[in-house]
Amino acid sequence: MIEFDGVEFRYGGGREILREVSLTIEAGGFHFLTGPSGAGKSTFLRLCRMALRPSAGRLRVFGVEAAEADADAVAALRRRIGMVFQDGRFLDHLSVFDNVALPLRIRGAPARERRAQAAELIEWVGLGARAHALPAELSGGELQRAALARAVIGAPDLIIADEPTGNVDRETAVELLSLLMALHRHGKGVLIATHDHELIRAARRETPVQVLRIEDGCVLAQGRRR
Repeated sequence: MIEFDGVEFRYGGGREILREVSLTIEAGGFHFLTGPSGAGKSTFLRLCRMALRPSAGRLRVFGVEAAEADADAVAALRRRIGMVFQDGRFLDHLSVFDNVALPLRIRGAPARERRAQAAELIEWVGLGARAHALPAELSGGELQRAALARAVIGAPDLIIADEPTGNVDRETAVELLSLLMALHRHGKGVLIATHDHELIRAARRETPVQVLRIEDGCVLAQGRRR
């Protein structure tokens, strides 16, 4: 699904953030990405969705070479990846419902399709009663559930979540993990960047997971365990 082959990355002419990364994010797998703050987790995730290009090495996303992908190819690849950002990144003047439906609106989907899918997903994440609230009126946990609904509305093959439980309580963290596990059971790949080792232990009780750790610019695969 996503293949790193000797990938290195640095911003401008600055210090090297990632070096000699060679690994594969497998289709349908459940992956965690860990490491200290500032180690390069967000950079790694941005490479996965081609928001950045490698400074050296080869990166292939769904079989497409990053070095050869034009703007249209990148846009098509990103439609196969649902992104849950830590800070939500909602449009504050739109309701939860309209924010969740926005990716389909951008793609030109018919209004009836947008409404039906958004309503179904908002109910699935438990926000049916909050569908017409504005983002500022939601709690941190509600915002993350809304972000997950928005991430999956386009039926992506891979869901990437950047610290999805960083600003929520333990009960909400477990609920978010349960939703991600449900997507995984339906064949979706999942990649979660987190500092929360209890979240990883909880996932391992349910399914085999692959843990990747960034340390000193290297990404180390710590094995697939249950």
